[in-house]
Amino acid sequence: MIKVFYQWGLEEDFRKISMVGQHMALTRCKVALSGGWGEGFEVGGVGEFVQMHFADFRKLLYESALKFGAKIRTKVMVESLSPEAAKPCVTLASGEKLYADVLIGADGLCSISRATMLGDADRMTRKKLVLFNALIAREPMMADPDLRSMLTDNQYSKFILWFGGGRGASGFATRSNEYCLQVFARDNDYPFPVSTVDKQELIGALGPCELRLRKLAEMAHNVIAVPIIDQPHLEDWLHKDGRFLVIGEAAHPLTTGSTYTAGLAAGDGMMLGRLFSHLHEPEQITPFLTAVEEQRQQRIARALEIQNTNPVAMSMPAGVEDNKQSLAVAEQIERMSESEYNELADEALRAVFAYDPEEEADDWWMQWGILQERSVKIVPVTFETITVVEENEQV
Repeated sequence: MIKVFYQWGLEEDFRKISMVGQHMALTRCKVALSGGWGEGFEVGGVGEFVQMHFADFRKLLYESALKFGAKIRTKVMVESLSPEAAKPCVTLASGEKLYADVLIGADGLCSISRATMLGDADRMTRKKLVLFNALIAREPMMADPDLRSMLTDNQYSKFILWFGGGRGASGFATRSNEYCLQVFARDNDYPFPVSTVDKQELIGALGPCELRLRKLAEMAHNVIAVPIIDQPHLEDWLHKDGRFLVIGEAAHPLTTGSTYTAGLAAGDGMMLGRLFSHLHEPEQITPFLTAVEEQRQQRIARALEIQNTNPVAMSMPAGVEDNKQSLAVAEQIERMSESEYNELADEALRAVFAYDPEEEADDWWMQWGILQERSVKIVPVTFETITVVEENEQV
């Protein structure tokens, strides 16, 4: 779906912060045997598989929102939400109330949106697993003959996935002259939500491993540890009392480190924005919000199905979790031929990324929206500049 961003005029900005993934390699943690899809891969003709730092992606969205007219207020805390249909509003910690026609909750995992929708039912379950996220400078990698081949001298990049032995890892380059390494390991001692650790803890978690993986860990800096948790998805994204819709990770949290998270969350926003481009009257608001909920829930369900059944597209590398299914999948992957792996990787990436949320919105509009519009008298309405309230991040 990256082409949607390009259609919005952001292609040049994305090129500055991202690499295009055109080769994926699947490698055992202990032995460097691999297979994968190669150069020339394009995700279903609707985009590219891009790799970047999430911080760079978020900064680009922030700057673009300002450029397109959004009003963003930082360093404020939302104290409560009032989703009543007549006057939806948020109350800030300062006591100020902000009223709106619609409230959109896109505030992530541990958020007031989830608390409003679920209350005490929002349970976090630790999986006794940890994700290490580390950065490696490009220069020492280029100087090492074992690591040099993992990098390229153009905008195209390789995505490497290690699995087996109760651990897993993924690695990819970014435009920031750095290589990102994510390592999944079994552990339950790290504090939630995140902590900075020494690279020796990363090396210890890996144990005996493939040479390149070991060298990357030894070169790592800025290592953080994130305990992996499970949280329930919202059954209802739209609040029963009014115009309050929850989207993104606040509605459908995925496993920490999942490659699907940002794309699925962006898809929610794309469809929402496209539908509201057809807005003529206040009575259309609730049907539009309902359409986003119904259509996007179907898309999320499909992504989860792929994540749970496709052995090369699981939320974390096969064999990391200490259960029969994860271990069986790891054994299945080891028996795969390269052609079988390519077929499954192609299926996963196309199912998750090869679609256009704006086209889905247009399809809904043509099938249902126009019919609803014709049944009522159209009264044009206008809205003031959007206000985005960004909560303080707490570690």
